[in-house]
Order: sequence, then structure tokens, then C-alpha cells
Amino acid sequence: MIEFSQGKLKVDGLLWELEYPIIDVIEFEKAVIVLFDPDAGLNMNQFANLVCYTRSCEKLWIAELPTSKSSDTYCGMISKNPLALYSFCSYDVEIDPRNGKILKKTFTK
Repeated sequence: MIEFSQGKLKVDGLLWELEYPIIDVIEFEKAVIVLFDPDAGLNMNQFANLVCYTRSCEKLWIAELPTSKSSDTYCGMISKNPLALYSFCSYDVEIDPRNGKILKKTFTK
């Protein structure tokens, strides 16, 4: 069972304290994919805020962003299966949940 609130994530009864507030979580096979609040990275050049962890809180990957623009970050989920998100720079992006690589991106503006 997975529960989250702000920057805390409870996985299989273990409480993790992560560096940013969480807006969504996905279970994938034996991993946990976390979408951090895009506003938490306002002081960064680019905020790669989709991160995959093992169930023991080891970081496996950080998802690619669709652009190299300093303002880009993921703003929310479109779907969990397939794993699809929308970015601040107007892209709908499908991510490979095994490695965080972009499978497909579509400019929507």
C-alpha cells in the first residue's frame, strides 16, 4: 500500500521523507514513480520532477524532459497506463516506466 502527503511517502509501512512535495504516485512492477509538485522547483533552471524509486527508496531514474528550456517541468498526469504527462512547455509526453526515457512527445500549443 502506498500513501503520500506533502513530501512524505509511505510504502509498505515504511515512511520516506523526500525532498519535495508530491502530487502523484504510481506503482510500477517493483518500483514507485513519484511526480513532485512542479512549483517546488521554481528556483531551479529546469526541474526534472518525475523520479522512480525502488520500494526501499533507492533512486532508479529521473525522467527526461521534452525540452532543454529552463522553465520546463512536468505539471501533471494524463494517464498512468501508458505513463503520460503534460509539461509546462506545452508537450504531452509518454514515458517508458522502466527507464524514464521519452517514448513519444507531442507539441500541443
